[in-house]
Amino acid sequence: MSRIKLIHHVNVQISNRERTREWYTKVLGAEFLDRGPALNKRQLQLRLGSGEIHFTETPHPSTIPSGHFALEVDDWEAMRSHLAGLGIPHVRTSAASTMANIGGADPHQGRREDTGEHYTYIHDPDGNMIELVYHPLGLEDARGHNVEVVRDTQGLRWTQLPDFVASAYGQGPQPLNPILRGLEQAHGRPTVTKPRIRHIALNVQDRDEVAEYYKKIFGLEETHRGPNGTVYLSDGFVGVALIHRQEAKDC
Repeated sequence: MSRIKLIHHVNVQISNRERTREWYTKVLGAEFLDRGPALNKRQLQLRLGSGEIHFTETPHPSTIPSGHFALEVDDWEAMRSHLAGLGIPHVRTSAASTMANIGGADPHQGRREDTGEHYTYIHDPDGNMIELVYHPLGLEDARGHNVEVVRDTQGLRWTQLPDFVASAYGQGPQPLNPILRGLEQAHGRPTVTKPRIRHIALNVQDRDEVAEYYKKIFGLEETHRGPNGTVYLSDGFVGVALIHRQEAKDC
């Protein structure tokens, strides 16, 4: 059967695309994916690391308290200093926490027992939860060999039709948004390397049923289960965590 190569993007709801673009650029070093004025108006698309995040603008964004996506960073202390400098709150415990009082005693960050993974949670201006993670032991294959992830390359994007964007504008690429231009002139581009998507958490009613679906249809493999029943799946690079919270009944 055809194998899944990677998770292409996640989509979250927002209420103001200019504010969202500014926040993700300033806080996480996201890159704007310019697709021409018509497609840009239809949807805001940004790149983080080797993955993409797409944003659907709506007057009243809908969020699930435990729903989130996770981003892997390459320098934990640099990212924490970056957040502190911007005044971005980050916490160890969130609505996605599987148990009380896990991950240590630091209220701003935690550690996971099996991998030594560092983690913390932040929220964007519309309340979408983002988990920032760092794996000091790295990534390995089934034989225990270290695996290098795709490096963050400036301007990395899926290939477009030749001259598509230029012809869409008629007179070349769209100028940088004045707000973002001001940020770059005042502060320069963010010094923290852009994170990449590490995993996505899905709030479901029946974890076993959904796990079987993802294994059968998309060829994902179950890696392990948490003490509270959370099912962890992976395509070998990006993970999917199937969690169950009470609010799933109201979705």
